[in-house]
Amino acid sequence: MPIIELKDVTYVYDGTDNLKSRAIKNVSISVEKGEYIGIIGHTGSGKSTLIQHLNCILKPTYGKVYIDGVDIWEDKKNLAKTRKKVGLVFQYPEYQLFEETVEKDIAFGPKNLGLSTQEIEKRVMKAAQMVEIDQDLLLKSPFEISGGEKRRAAIAGILAMEPEILVLDEPAAGLDPLGKEKILKIIDNFHKYEKRTVIHVTHSMEDIAKYADKILIMNDGEVVSYDSVDNTFKDVDMLQNMGLDIPQITKVLFKLRQKGFNIPSNIYTVEDAVNVVKNILIEKEKR
Repeated sequence: MPIIELKDVTYVYDGTDNLKSRAIKNVSISVEKGEYIGIIGHTGSGKSTLIQHLNCILKPTYGKVYIDGVDIWEDKKNLAKTRKKVGLVFQYPEYQLFEETVEKDIAFGPKNLGLSTQEIEKRVMKAAQMVEIDQDLLLKSPFEISGGEKRRAAIAGILAMEPEILVLDEPAAGLDPLGKEKILKIIDNFHKYEKRTVIHVTHSMEDIAKYADKILIMNDGEVVSYDSVDNTFKDVDMLQNMGLDIPQITKVLFKLRQKGFNIPSNIYTVEDAVNVVKNILIEKEKR
């Protein structure tokens, strides 16, 4: 049974219900437990609207949303259960920090779950460790720390709630390369080691190529493609017709293939490219 299933979900944002007012249209997808799904598409394509249906922020105008096989809008009791299962990290989540200390901010979510003091402390320490926040930083005001630290603190607040599904809307937006890589690694570790499902909205083809199992492409409120990373990036014409593209490193390797180098076509990350080029050089030295 899929952990997430949307059946013919349409959302009308102004009540008029004409085609132009439909933010998303007839979306039907399923996500298996433990998958890492990347969602891409231009601004206004419906990505953010789609993910806000996963933890009850938006109710479908038409269609059904199932989490763990449960229709989340069938009974009001399902809403609270769903919000515990689905953690949503908005773009620039640090703007939601408000407590006196970073530690109290991370503890806010677990407190609202009605957990014991001991369990809250345990979760705060675990989440802080996952996002590389040390004890000194926990005691500081969230308004006295750096932008990257704020972002990690905000994400720690969601991780401390231990959601089964982590949904993120451009989690690395606005960060420098080092801060971005830290955030993406935190998410990847949560996926791999905590065995949780991740839904990641981004504009970065490189990020999705590196971490995702499958890619969902949205365009004009509709699902254009929902497939593996390999199959998605093989369809270059489809991507270019929507103004999207393949990762830059893949383009570079394509040029090398044209020059006669024996390089696989399914290389999408710098790390994989470095290994391939190293092997080519080693083979060349052996000759």
